[in-house]
Amino acid sequence: MRMIQKLAQIQEWMEGTKKYPDRSDLPGDEFDRLIDETAPSGSGFDSGTQFKTAKFDKRGNCARLDFQTDFHRLNGMGYYVGWVRYEISVFPTFSGFDFVVKGKNADGLRDYVGEVFQDWFDMDVTE
Repeated sequence: MRMIQKLAQIQEWMEGTKKYPDRSDLPGDEFDRLIDETAPSGSGFDSGTQFKTAKFDKRGNCARLDFQTDFHRLNGMGYYVGWVRYEISVFPTFSGFDFVVKGKNADGLRDYVGEVFQDWFDMDVTE
């Protein structure tokens, strides 16, 4: 299962729209652990990645997950020149998922942020 599918599944369990399997860990703990241990962090993502909200359709399926991250920009000389905030919204599609990265495209960073999050969303997660 891909990371984004797992995160959406856990959100459905937490919302109560899908039955949670009997396991020792709570869905919220597992969700927080996955964010803390696997989401983009460091190498410019110096404040890590935060989960913001989940939206559900009328049938209780997860229809959108929103994340936020701040990227610490460097200039050509290697000095920090400021922070750029990015908001990433993920939507399910028939072929998997699609996402949008919102925020200033300083030095092409928005595309880079999208590539990093694409890799994270596509990461395999053991059940």
